[in-house]
Amino acid sequence: MPAKLFQRRALRAVALALLAACAAAPHRLVLPYAAFGPQAMSFETLGFEWWQWQPHGDSRPRHYDVRVVVYRGLSEAQIRREYPVDAAREKDYRYIEYGKALEYVDANIAEAESDGMTELAGALRRTRRAIVEGFGD
Repeated sequence: MPAKLFQRRALRAVALALLAACAAAPHRLVLPYAAFGPQAMSFETLGFEWWQWQPHGDSRPRHYDVRVVVYRGLSEAQIRREYPVDAAREKDYRYIEYGKALEYVDANIAEAESDGMTELAGALRRTRRAIVEGFGD
């Protein structure tokens, strides 16, 4: 085999291996709970929008800084170790796998559109775009 042909094939193999490694690389993206729509829509998937260590939300209006970790290529156990819930520091995370997050967002975009809730549908489209772009897809 001529040296130039060998070099081209070797370079192509390395490039393909790098592309495959990037595509398979584990990813995570942290978004605010509100990015997934109002609590009435998302509580069945993400839990309620108050600290999960409390039995119910505060009777006075309050913002709870609940974050949602979208992940792919890692186990939920790994993500939970990386983003632990910590009541003392008011760190509260919910976890959703990439494919399930897209299914959830797509279904709720369709429902919001069919109900004429264009503002909500637009917000969910922005969340979908953030997820897809955050994972480099």
